[in-house]
Formats: sequence, C-alpha cells, structure tokens
Amino acid sequence: QVQVKASARSNERKHPSAPPPVMRVVQLVFVAAIARGPTEDAAGSDTSCYTTSDSGVSYRGLVDHTKSGRTCQMWTSQHPHHINIADVDEDEFGVGGHNFCRNPNSEMSEPWCYTMDSAMEKETCNIKECPADNEISDLNDVRSHLETAMNWHDCECADQLFGSTETTVDTSVPGDFLQKQAQGGKR
Repeated sequence: QVQVKASARSNERKHPSAPPPVMRVVQLVFVAAIARGPTEDAAGSDTSCYTTSDSGVSYRGLVDHTKSGRTCQMWTSQHPHHINIADVDEDEFGVGGHNFCRNPNSEMSEPWCYTMDSAMEKETCNIKECPADNEISDLNDVRSHLETAMNWHDCECADQLFGSTETTVDTSVPGDFLQKQAQGGKR
C-alpha cells in the first residue's frame, strides 16, 4: 500500500491538472456520443440522415417505410417482388435479413427499398439529408481539437486505479500443470 500511495502522489505531481478517472470516463462518453451522431427520438422513430455525397450508400439507419408510407420488403424475401441481392456484398451495402432502407450500388439518388405493395416495386424512403457540417471528414483532427480544448491527456493513473501495474510475484504456471490436474491431480 505504501508503494501505491507514493505512486499516486508522484502522479499528482506529474499531472496536477489531470482530471480524476471518473471525469475522464465522462469525457470519453461525451466524445463517443458526438461521434455516433443522431439517435432515435422518444417515439422510437429513426431520425438519422443520409449523406448526399454518396447518395446514401453509407446509410445504416432503421427507417423501414417509404416516403408515401409503404412498408419495406425484407431484402432476403422474394415476395411480393423478386430481389436479386446475390451480386451485392451484404456487409458493404448493409442489405440482408431486415427491411431497412438502403441504396446498394447507388441505384437511386437516396436510400430506397422494395415495397410490400405489389403495385409499387421500389420507392425512396423518408430520410432527411445530412447537413454538410454533420459530416466529419477527419475524426482524428476533431479529437485532437477536443483534447486541446478540454485539456485532456493521458493521466497515467493505472497505479491509482489498479493498485499497481507491476507484478512482484512469479504467477506463471508450469506447462504440464493443467494436464496433471486433468489426470486426477497427480504431481
């Protein structure tokens, strides 16, 4: 314990303005929320947007209905419309076992879906365009500016949080120990 206390005091001398560990966690959660972008509102509807620069190809929101209110057909279903997604990379374009709006292969100018209405095969979805300032071109640059503005730095406080980062006792286990234990504990 003496080592831990001394280490904690020396850390305070190195970084007198270092935020407490709890504050660092709060700061990281704040940055993650900013980077994640818009979230669902209380009614449960998806309020995300799509980027016009890629015609919504990167859109991965949860909207499942068209501008006129038609329900989207699952991308893996063949009824009421035949869908050929064999040529489309599910991971790259976000299509698969769901009915969310997408724009695989930039087929339209914005996210769309096959509809459950047999009279209307495809229709664009009611998703707003992202404002240009909502697109973060260089996340590392943004993080760097936030670190400077909020006076963030590595607190180097592992000793405070975990007691110590140094092991003082040999905790290694002989390679045949587990094998001997499995054979009935014979040594």
